[in-house]
Amino acid sequence: KLRVVLQAAAADDPTADWMLIRIEEAVNVARAHIIKALEQVEQLLKSRRNVMVTLRQSSAPVKVDFSFGMGSPYIYQIVYLLEDYDRLAAALLTAKHVALMTADAASHSIRDGKHYIRRVLELPSQWSYQSVSREDIRQNNQRAIRAMKWLAEVPQEVLEGTRRSEFAPRIMTAATAETSKQDTAATTMNEPDDDAFHGGTDERVVKTVKVDKPTYGESR
Repeated sequence: KLRVVLQAAAADDPTADWMLIRIEEAVNVARAHIIKALEQVEQLLKSRRNVMVTLRQSSAPVKVDFSFGMGSPYIYQIVYLLEDYDRLAAALLTAKHVALMTADAASHSIRDGKHYIRRVLELPSQWSYQSVSREDIRQNNQRAIRAMKWLAEVPQEVLEGTRRSEFAPRIMTAATAETSKQDTAATTMNEPDDDAFHGGTDERVVKTVKVDKPTYGESR
């Protein structure tokens, strides 16, 4: 679904640009929360003057090969976010194991971090392709009228194109953008209407290479 959002943003769709901004902001909020929590628990692990604590690790970690297709910077940012969260979970399980944190406190922090990540992952599924561009808005044509409900949620500076996400794709020329609209519409028609994260994962995006059970008992 994120690939479709990117294609629409490249075709000068302001609703797609607004979604990319929301994803970028959600990633930044999640990263700030996870890094802050990680710094706190790592400081806790260093708090014993004469006891050295080594961060817990799995002897058989899950290995995943990501084939990104478009190489979206947003997908890479989400992967980095998952990496930070994985380290946080390992630190929390370590702190619980050496009695520097209660089981309830560790579990709460793990669930809290997961909540922030899910907010990021669920955002693209809240967007719907409208086949509208800023030129359509200037002309106030049928495409713009049909998309009015979605356009009403987009801030004025995004509608005007003066505010875009840091990693937003370059806007194509009018002719190329029209072709991209048609391609995006065709792609969207082939997508399921339900949550994009339930089943049917495109193997070009995620391909599991090896999955082994970790040596620790708790689920991360």
